[in-house]
Amino acid sequence: MRRTVTANSRSSAVGSLRTLRARLAVLANQASKTEELADDILMDCDELLGRLDGVKIPEGGAARADRRLRQQAQAGAVVLELRPRADGNTDVRVDGGKLVTLSPTLAELLTILAADSGKPAGALVAWKPKDEVLKLMREKLGKALSPHSLSQLVHRLRSTLRRNGVNPFLVMTNRSFGMRFALLREQQPKAAVIEGDRG
Repeated sequence: MRRTVTANSRSSAVGSLRTLRARLAVLANQASKTEELADDILMDCDELLGRLDGVKIPEGGAARADRRLRQQAQAGAVVLELRPRADGNTDVRVDGGKLVTLSPTLAELLTILAADSGKPAGALVAWKPKDEVLKLMREKLGKALSPHSLSQLVHRLRSTLRRNGVNPFLVMTNRSFGMRFALLREQQPKAAVIEGDRG
């Protein structure tokens, strides 16, 4: 009789755990969708801020500084250097500036965003749709990323560039077009050569 009770108790506990797990999965899915919506709103804000260039609106010192950086980013970078290191990280230099060390994941993202693949779009390298970037990152990393994870990587890349004195808004996002690193297209062959050095 005691064994029967123990078995029933275990069965009940397993059933309860499965129910809790299912509820948690639903919550996680809802949270992911909320985060993706927040990311989309942030991208919309970036796009709208870009459209406000030249429009005088009240803003603090940090906002004015970011506005100037956004305006400067529109011209694009002339030279992007990527130099792989023995430890797996990559040293990056933009327009002869300070050397920035990126993790393998961030370096792969930057390489993808700086590539002139897709439909030409003016003087800068082409925009890459988010789905295309996710696919390329999966091929490079060997694992799938969620849209929210990609947005977090974009944020990390911008933050790393900013901390090292590089214009973070060279990493551009647009809800309609996708994302790219603002690199002049005529400089892309040199970037391709550097990319080839990655092995």
